[in-house]
Amino acid sequence: MPYTFIENSLIDEVTSLLNISEDNTIYVSKQGEDSNPGTIHQPKLTIQAGIDACTPSITQYWLVSIGAGAYPENLILKEFVCLRGAGSMLITRINPTTGDALNLPAVFTDSGATVSIEDIYLSVQEANKAALRLVSPIATEIFVFLNRIVLEATNSSYGVVLDMQQDGGAQANSTTILTDSTSTGIHTISGTWIHQSGAIEGGRAIRAGGVSSPAVLATSLIIGADHASEAILLDGSSTILLRNCICFCDTATATLARVAHAAALFFVDSGRADSVGDGLTITAGIAQLSNWDLSTNRDGLIASGISSTLFRRGSIHVRERILDTNGADTFVLLDNVQTSSEGILDADAVIARGGSLVSINNGTTIELYGGTGNTLVLKEAGSFLEMFDSSCRHATPTEDSLFIDGSGGVSFNSKSFSVQGGLFTLANPTTIAAENRGYSATGTKSSISLGDYLIGIAGSGPRAYQALLLSRLRVAFTGIPFAPVVFTVKNEDTGSSVTATIAVAPTYQEVGLSSPLAFKDAERLSVEVTTYTGGGSDWFIEVI
Repeated sequence: MPYTFIENSLIDEVTSLLNISEDNTIYVSKQGEDSNPGTIHQPKLTIQAGIDACTPSITQYWLVSIGAGAYPENLILKEFVCLRGAGSMLITRINPTTGDALNLPAVFTDSGATVSIEDIYLSVQEANKAALRLVSPIATEIFVFLNRIVLEATNSSYGVVLDMQQDGGAQANSTTILTDSTSTGIHTISGTWIHQSGAIEGGRAIRAGGVSSPAVLATSLIIGADHASEAILLDGSSTILLRNCICFCDTATATLARVAHAAALFFVDSGRADSVGDGLTITAGIAQLSNWDLSTNRDGLIASGISSTLFRRGSIHVRERILDTNGADTFVLLDNVQTSSEGILDADAVIARGGSLVSINNGTTIELYGGTGNTLVLKEAGSFLEMFDSSCRHATPTEDSLFIDGSGGVSFNSKSFSVQGGLFTLANPTTIAAENRGYSATGTKSSISLGDYLIGIAGSGPRAYQALLLSRLRVAFTGIPFAPVVFTVKNEDTGSSVTATIAVAPTYQEVGLSSPLAFKDAERLSVEVTTYTGGGSDWFIEVI
């Protein structure tokens, strides 16, 4: 019977590296017979027959070369056997009606084995089954290379299930995974999945979780999902790193990525993430984004539990809340990130509560374009907000740009922070520890106005301060005083004044005032050095 095999140069380098010759190649064709020897002119009919005909060893790999057509088989691959399809123009499809499409053998006995699979379309349609199941419970350092593969999963199944022993895994190049809304593209339990270029589209794109620290590393990948809960799910001790990728989630009730149970998610080296639902939900673990742009129709970042979220350079644009933190062990850092909210549903743009720590630094901007919510809110016991060289803005002058509710004992620390438009409100502020760092004056008898700098607020616009009590100062010197230094702190609007005295002391210390000094509204405070003798004359003051 005539049979022409379509040559494919993609695997030439692999076959050369693995020393696969014509004598170690079995051919399979829809026009073949399993009784044939498997030569190019007398091919086998089924792929499994071709695999079974191979007699490989750790020193001699074999290749099964498969012609175009559909093969409704459940395959079990041998150690040291590679598969190659007909090529991109002629589809080689493995499509069983039940069970997995392709499995590694139940037990790989030789560690360090390498398997290559190229130009094949694998599909599965039974619940909990996989188009490609890579499991190696005994041997270590097993690695599978995939080139130009299409994996399709429907009916609550998986494109890939990866459960490899230590140092084992798979690398996929130019590979596409297609799923319906009920299925998952990649499910890693143990081992490492590396994906360079291609796409994952359909239901949940990636699920990583297990006790053996599974990892997914992807570069230049398009990830699209319409799963009911999330596009990406991390739990256990898993890690996902996405580099130069485009991600989107098409379900309004879902979140783009969910991080839980000490997992780690990294979006690095630029990329874009869009969601018609929420952006990232971190309930435990680590999330780090660098040079990424995040856009959502709902909330951007939601952090709670024992978690750390670091976002350096990039942008967050949302319709509802930019950031919501809630938990005594929750930390979020925004560093040089441009953020904005449309204020839909009158949501606060950024809220830090429940004892969480939020640090907003290095040119970060927070803008709220509409609604009656606040731009930035700090409240509840133990919560701490740190703002350096950053700003917040509310487009509505009668609404709050910054709202601090100190009734629960919160702390606010700022430097070079500006409120642009809108109100600034301190509610129950006597419990607030507010300080400004880095303001300096020069001379043996200098006077500075604390005024707006008391809590680092610069710019114009109405403020709604309530009464505060100033009770302590922190002072630093470039030189060491030779004699006691006396400060006079004065409310320039009421005329009230108190003193603070520092004896011969180190260059940095905290000192109490002779009695608390009251101030409110926009009253001006000044500090005057009335006595100073010593080496060096530069000093700066922090108020507490």
